[in-house]
Amino acid sequence: MGIRIIADDVADLPEALRASAKEADGTWHAELPTGWAIEDVAGLRNALQDEKATRRTLSSRVEEAESERESLKAKLAALSSEGEGKLEEYRAQLEAKVAADIEAREAKIKALADQNWQLSFGQQAMQAIAEHKGNAKLLMPLVERRVRRELDEQGNVRMVILTEDGKEAISRKSGSVSPMDLGELLSEMKSDSAYQAAFEGSAGGSGANHATGGSGRGQVDVSKLTARDLWSRANAK
Repeated sequence: MGIRIIADDVADLPEALRASAKEADGTWHAELPTGWAIEDVAGLRNALQDEKATRRTLSSRVEEAESERESLKAKLAALSSEGEGKLEEYRAQLEAKVAADIEAREAKIKALADQNWQLSFGQQAMQAIAEHKGNAKLLMPLVERRVRRELDEQGNVRMVILTEDGKEAISRKSGSVSPMDLGELLSEMKSDSAYQAAFEGSAGGSGANHATGGSGRGQVDVSKLTARDLWSRANAK
């Protein structure tokens, strides 16, 4: 009977003996063929065990590295998502600020436009009232309610004179289809008995005025008339 080698695992046998090895009682048995010699393989066995241990360690480290790589990928994805969220938040804040700035600028432009209109209209109205020798304090509120501002096709502001029912007033000059102007409005008011007390030198405008409806209503002290009085008298016509 030749020399037999026993190993716990077939892989522990020399490669040339593995094909002829047989398993018995949980171990592998192989006989040395003719010409083989027995040597002290303790060192090789230890080296083999060390190699297996090294492989297990390296395999464990590879798994840890793979786990760390997946964890890093997840963190990068989370940071990317967070970055996108912050970018959207910043964009929303920027858009809100721009909208607020535009609104504030438009409000300022409107305020300046209103102020410019008041100055322009006030100057023209005061000049027209003065030319018709009217009382500005009494007439300005009445003139204001008969005037509206509009934009023409070129975007310029124009003054529109209104009728008593709020429609655009057309000049009463013979053959004219042009809009009424401030001068004609003052002339019309001056010829109206309801407003004559507000004009110097017109009937009832010299200091006393008869109310509409005849002398039975008595005289009115012009100095005590207010814009509300004139307005009420005009609406009572």
